[in-house]
Parts: sequence; structure tokens; C-alpha cells
Amino acid sequence: MSMPGSIRHCLLAAAAAAAAAVAGCATYKQTDPLVVQVNNLQQENSRLRDQLQQATASAASQQDRIQTLEGLGPKRLDRLYQVTRIDVTRYSGGINLGGGAGDQGVRVYIRPLDQQGDVIKAAGTFKVQVFDLAQSPQDSLVVGCEYPPEETAKHWYGGFITYQYQFDCLWKSPPRHADLTVQVSFTDYLTGQTFLVQKAIKVNLAASATRQAAKGPTLGPTSLP
Repeated sequence: MSMPGSIRHCLLAAAAAAAAAVAGCATYKQTDPLVVQVNNLQQENSRLRDQLQQATASAASQQDRIQTLEGLGPKRLDRLYQVTRIDVTRYSGGINLGGGAGDQGVRVYIRPLDQQGDVIKAAGTFKVQVFDLAQSPQDSLVVGCEYPPEETAKHWYGGFITYQYQFDCLWKSPPRHADLTVQVSFTDYLTGQTFLVQKAIKVNLAASATRQAAKGPTLGPTSLP
């Protein structure tokens, strides 16, 4: 038996109203201040729980590392391969990069050496200074160059039989004498120690610089400061 249209319409209207009421209640519940606060607290609790788990794992890892270091003993640094001295090789000297008359600077080859005399690629700061000791002390510095650790790696060169750092220092004006002294200091980032070495080198001067040096007074060699 078919339901009269008016009754069917009333039932449909009632169902729609009930659905709207349910939806309205659900929306109300989600926006209720207390419900929002509870949701925020739950999220915060979850975040804090994750942080606690990460901190616990990190603490456990650090504790394992401490126990490992304690097991190696207090003299473990003495057993590491570290720099004990530096060496300026005999190939260091003047360089002519432009093909003109006379050298434009010096090229210095430096080898950090460990306890057994082997070359190691040590990180640190290099300071290269070139002195003309025939000049008066206040005028003896020809050129100075400094290379921080982030730059030194770019100057490392290795070959079949040799490994070394290579630094070029170009002077703004050429020295008056061909016999110069290179002084190199190296501060090792592993130990904090500073190593110093000096080496006599020879450069090629342009004829004009040689004539100028011949005219001026020549002083006896002096020690570096």
C-alpha cells in the first residue's frame, strides 16, 4: 500500500531536520572551547613524549661514548697520529706567473709531519712570511700571507711520491735582494700547538731591482723577531 504524499514529505522533512541537528551538534562539539583545549593538550603531550624519547636515546648514546673513551685510557691522544713538526721543502722559492722579468712572489711547499716523520694532512692555520734580512729590521718583511683552516684544504696537493701544502705569496713590490728567508707558522686545530720553521730561499729579480739594491746600503744578516 502506497504512503500518501503528504505523509512522505513530512517524514523526509523530519529526517532532514534530524540530520541537520546531528551535524550541528558535531560542529558544536568540535568548536567547543573545552574540546579545543583538550585536543591541544593531547597534541602537546604527544610532542613532549617524542622529545623525551629522543633525549633518552641521545643520553644513552652519550653514555656509551663516555664508557668507550674511558676504556681507551687517558693517554689515547698520545697514540693518535698528530703533527710534531713542519717542514718547508727544498723546492720552495721564487715563482714567475706572468712570464715577465723577475719573480712575482714565492711558492712555499709545507709538509706537516707526525711522530714517525710521515706527512699527514693536518687541519689548521698557516701563516707565511717572507723576509729580506739584508734590510733593516723595520723594512725586512717583504710579504705575508695567512690561510685559515677553511682555505688550507684547497692548497693540499698529493702526487706519486710526495704530499704537501702549496702556498703562493705574491709581493706588491719586489724585494731588493735575491736571498730571502721564509718563516712559516702552523697552528694545529687538533692539539692547539703552534709550530714554526724558517728556510733560506733564492728568487730571481728584475734587472731594475738588482741595480736599485746595488745602490743602497747593505746591512749584515739579522735574526728574525
